[in-house]
Amino acid sequence: MSPSTSAPSALSTLTVRQAQVALALAQGATISAAAAAAGLNRVTIHRWLDKSEFAEAVSQARAAYILSLHDEKRSQRAQARATVDALLADPQTPPDERLRLALTILGHKL
Repeated sequence: MSPSTSAPSALSTLTVRQAQVALALAQGATISAAAAAAGLNRVTIHRWLDKSEFAEAVSQARAAYILSLHDEKRSQRAQARATVDALLADPQTPPDERLRLALTILGHKL
C-alpha cells in the first residue's frame, strides 16, 4: 500500500492507536475485534468513526488494501501462467500432462 505522493496519507494525521484501528478496520476486522486488539472499548471506535478525519483514513486505507489485494492476485495469476508455460515447454513434462494442460487452457474436458 503506497499513499499518494501529492497528498499526505490520512493515516498520518491519526494517533498510533487510531492508525492501528483504522488499518484493522480497513482490512476487514470488526469493530469489536479492532477494539479488543487495541485495548479499547467499541464505543470509542464508534465515536472516532463519527469524525470525518478518522472515517476518511479508514476509507483511504480500505481502498489501498483492496488495490494491494488486486495487485497480489495479478501477480499470482502471472506466476501461474509462467508455471503452466514452463510445464508446456518442458520436454520432461509427460505428454499426457502437457495435453491435459493444453486442453484445460482451451476449455475442453478430457
